[in-house]
Amino acid sequence: MVSIGRPTNAEALPAAAQIDALRQSSGNVTALKLNEIMADNGGVVLDPSNVTGGRDDWFEVYNPTSESIDLQGLYVTDSLIDLTKHQITESLTISPGGYLVFWADDEPFQGPNHVLFKFKNEGEALALVDSDGATIIDSHVFGQQIKDISEGRLPDGDGEWVKLSKPSPGQPNQIIP
Repeated sequence: MVSIGRPTNAEALPAAAQIDALRQSSGNVTALKLNEIMADNGGVVLDPSNVTGGRDDWFEVYNPTSESIDLQGLYVTDSLIDLTKHQITESLTISPGGYLVFWADDEPFQGPNHVLFKFKNEGEALALVDSDGATIIDSHVFGQQIKDISEGRLPDGDGEWVKLSKPSPGQPNQIIP
């Protein structure tokens, strides 16, 4: 067997073993939940990475477990046909009971939580996909969006998707009267 980049007497590391080792140290990714989205951001939530005023759309992933979970290797997509649209290639860890905000701005050069797609405010889908590129961990299909109103789960992680007049990226969802 030829192994490029290794001495000829070195053993090649099987890819499956590397993936298993990563998965063992990264927690139960199948427990992760899409928790909130904003697909028509008029400026109520600003992207701190965008120096030109960042009114980017965003979504939030929630970790309902009691262990930290690393998202490296997972995919996120706005298409239920192209499940591998954007792979998370760097280590992004969500602490137990924590949240991670992603910016749907088609500008991944801004950082590891910026994805290769933008939302359509007329509605579409969002999916979190396992590292195999085929298994959907969680998804949400949404319709026409209202400017500066997010959609989120109440309670966090497993409740119904509802309109939220006060977006709460990185924080628990709540309805404000």
